Formats: sequence, C-alpha cells, structure tokens
Amino acid sequence: MPTGTEIMLRAATLLSDTSFTRWPCAELCDWINEATRAIVLAKPSSSSKTLIFKLAAGTRQTINPYGLNPPSTGTFTAGAYPLTLLNVLRNVTVALDANGVLQVTSGGRMIKPVDRALLDAQEPNWHNKSILQQKREVRNFTFNETVPYEYYVYPGNDGTGYVEAEVGVLPQPIVARLPVPNPQGYTLTQPQSFNQQIGLPEPYSVPILDYVLYRCQMKDDIDGAAGRSAIHYQQFASAIGIKVQVEQAHSPNAKR
Repeated sequence: MPTGTEIMLRAATLLSDTSFTRWPCAELCDWINEATRAIVLAKPSSSSKTLIFKLAAGTRQTINPYGLNPPSTGTFTAGAYPLTLLNVLRNVTVALDANGVLQVTSGGRMIKPVDRALLDAQEPNWHNKSILQQKREVRNFTFNETVPYEYYVYPGNDGTGYVEAEVGVLPQPIVARLPVPNPQGYTLTQPQSFNQQIGLPEPYSVPILDYVLYRCQMKDDIDGAAGRSAIHYQQFASAIGIKVQVEQAHSPNAKR
C-alpha cells in the first residue's frame, strides 16, 4: 500500500519543488487526503471492509454510527467509518474475545438481496410486527442507493441478531507524525513525517498523484498552469472510470 511520503516525493519531482518551498508537505498532505476521499466517493469498493453489525428491532437498519444500531461494541476502529452499504452476507453468532473485541464464533444462514417492490407485492404487511413475527435470523435484505446508510431486513429482527456486512469505508487520513526512532532528526515539515499508508492499495497511487498535481497547479498563476491542472484532473477522473469498467468486465461474477 503506498504511503504519503512516496506520493509527496513523486509530486515534488514533477513540480520541480524538491525543497517543498512552493508546496509545503502539509499542503500536499491535504490534497492526498482529499484525493482518497474523492476516489472512495466515486468508487466505494476501493476502500471496503467486512464488519459485524448488531441489528435493531424491526425492519429498518442502518450502518450509520449515529443511527439506530452501532456495530460491535458501539465504536468504529480508525479507518473503518462506513460510507455506504455494499452487501449483507450472512447471519452470525458472536462473542467478545479476551481483548473485548467482537468476533464471529459461527456463521449462520446466508442473506439474499430482494427487490423491495416484489417483497411489498407478496407481503404488504412485512413491516408490521403484529402480523409478521420478528425473528433473530434474517433471510433477505433490500437496499436503496439513494439512502446509502440504511437498509431493510426481512423478516423484521427481534433486536438480538447480528449480521456480517460489506461496507465502503472512509480511509484514515494521514497526518504529520515523526518516525520512531528518528535517528535522522526528521521534522514535521519533511515528507518523511507523512510515511503512513494512505488507506488505498496500488495502483491508486497513480490517480492520487494526478489529483495532487491538479490541486497544486490550481494554485499557480503562471501561464499554462490552469491547462496542466485540467489535464491532471482529466487523467485522475479517467483512471478511476477505467478501473471501474475493467473491474466490472473481469469480475468473477461477470457473465462470460
């Protein structure tokens, strides 16, 4: 996984600013973090995790930590803040390990996606717990992309169930942090203090570099800088779009 230091050094070379005078490392750090957020916004699966979620009583569920049902013990680990639901996989039985972390002890019934219109037509009262009994085990889920934090389960849960779900998550931002040990005497203003993984695997360092150059050259007022800035943004957007198309074409789920 690429690091902030690697991207900063490559950007400095292309900007002819290896002393980080015109574009300080703190500024480059902001653009790297902004680039990762832009990529995850366009392609949530670029940063994804499988998390355990405790189900709330009823049919409506959420992956929002400030919503109905926080996962695990109620907090998200760094770099695991959910942005959108990708899939709900299975029912699970869980227990706390010696460190107080929620772990899967056994897997249960698989959960299949279902079209909500079909479910509404076949079982119009599926939200009404007085008509349809709520259970611990989930059989189906339905999801609307316009509300990325929420989904519905069938049958409605009794509030004791746990599921394993795949979600797109926001990578932990890089920050200035001195290496330990630090025999070279690096300072917080040097690129080596940003030697942290950016949260996205290779080959995302390529579009991230283009995004950083796009932002940096927006700042410049010399002739041609605006044009170079636009070119780098086009390369960034094109790389993300092409990767989405390639992954769809070569996915194991793609029909040959």
